[in-house]
Parts: sequence; C-alpha cells; structure tokens
Amino acid sequence: MSTLNPNIPSPELSRLMTTAASKMKDFGLKWLTPQLLLLVFLQEKESAAYHILQALHKKRGFDWTDLRRRVEMMARHNVGRDAHFNFTDDFGKDVPLAEEMLVVLDEGLTIAQSREELKVTSGHALAAMAQPNVTTYGVLQRMGITATAVLALLETVAQDGSPLLRDYVTEARQGDTTAVFQRETLLRDLVSLLSLSQSRHVILVGPEGAGKRTLAYSLAQILAEGKGPNFRSLVEINESALLENPLAAMRAGLRRASGGILLVPGIERFFADRLRTRFPEQVNRE
Repeated sequence: MSTLNPNIPSPELSRLMTTAASKMKDFGLKWLTPQLLLLVFLQEKESAAYHILQALHKKRGFDWTDLRRRVEMMARHNVGRDAHFNFTDDFGKDVPLAEEMLVVLDEGLTIAQSREELKVTSGHALAAMAQPNVTTYGVLQRMGITATAVLALLETVAQDGSPLLRDYVTEARQGDTTAVFQRETLLRDLVSLLSLSQSRHVILVGPEGAGKRTLAYSLAQILAEGKGPNFRSLVEINESALLENPLAAMRAGLRRASGGILLVPGIERFFADRLRTRFPEQVNRE
C-alpha cells in the first residue's frame, strides 16, 4: 500500500479531501471517490472549486439543486475500486483512495505543472473531474461545466474562494467603492511620481493601518473620473493568493494590470529576512 505524497494536494484541497473522507461511512464507501469530493466542492463555500462552480452556474444558468442531487446520487452508487493508495488526512489518518481519485489527482497535478504551479488545488481537481476519462465528466458536461471553462476561471479566485484580483478603477466606475478621506497632499505626490516617464515604481511605507491602501483607493477614484495619469486600471493581488502561489498570482496580476497599475501588498517580502515569508526567486525576477 502506497501513500500519496503530502506535497501534491494544496492545504485547501487536503482540507476538502479530509471533509470528504469524514463522509465516507455515511455513503457506504470503502475508498474516497471523485464523486464524493465533487459533492464537497458543491457544499464548501470557502474553496476555489465552489466559487468556480458558482460562476459557471450564473453564466450557464444550470439548476444548482439538480446538480447537487445528481452528484449525491453518483456518490452513493459509484463505490469505485481500490487504488491501493492512501491519503493522509489533516488528522493524520490514512484514507484509502479509489482508482479514479488517483486519476483526478494525477490529472490535476499535470494541469498545475502546465501552469507552473506546484500543488493541486480544488480548482485543478475540478478541471480534472471534467475530463472524459473520469466518470464525473458526464454530469458536469450536462451542466456546461467543461475543463476549458474551469481553467479559464482558475485565475479569478484564491484558494479560499475570495477574488484573486480586484480592479479598484473598475469598481469605482461602477460605484462599488466606499467613500474614503482623501489625503490630498500625499495623493498629489503619488500622482506626480506616477506621471514620470521612467522609474514609476512606488513603495508605500508605513505601519498597519497607516492608510496605504486607502491612498490607493483614492488614486483609483480619481483615475475612474479621468483625472491624473492615463492608467486604465489599478489592480490589487489578493495577499492570501500571494502566499499560496506567488508565481501564479503575480503573473495573473501582471496580465490583468497591463496598461495600468499593479498593487502588490506585503512588498517587503521581496526583501525578506528570517522573520518574513520570502517570495521565490523567480517571482522576484518577473
């Protein structure tokens, strides 16, 4: 009996697999199956897979309740076959895996590596479940949930389901931002620096709560009004996503902020010491 490398699933996917494992007895399962894990994806709101499925639900208009019913029925009837592989859950307990579960993890790892990501998240696993060689393919295909559609949405959410990127200029134009007190002198200095033709990299320094992000919000508001430098966006990267997968998060941020401004929280990690989490060298180069 082999054991799954604990470095393959991300902490988020490991948590979801642990939740699925806790339901195996209720479903009469000997092995953890993709069908049961997919059911957990549909239930656990703090996951990338749930938010990707919700986004596709809004886009495709499929019946969410019907999907849950179908997946639950599959989870009860598809008992799977023994892969002779264990997953060590978050409590240190060995959980036997079904053969198809191993296929999903293997396909998910291939997807992650093709995107230069290190671990399999619930988003990668969901994309693998939408592949024709997994029996969850049929029910997902019926709802218009394809691997291509899932992959297109992978860059929009962090592992906890929160948005990976936020464009404050777009939000300001849509009236979705909260009014903030504009520190006019600092804002004027920031606009002057960003108006330079070269060396427009600005680091906002100050303790927590000093107003660094509020200054960025103020800048987004004047950009949305067509004032200040000619930048079309001000994109912030989710700080949790930077810690989970800094390379993927940074690349997504750079693509989204093209022609605009990229706001990177916790920039001190580029200059980390032993007390701070350090970004990988490849992120620094990019």
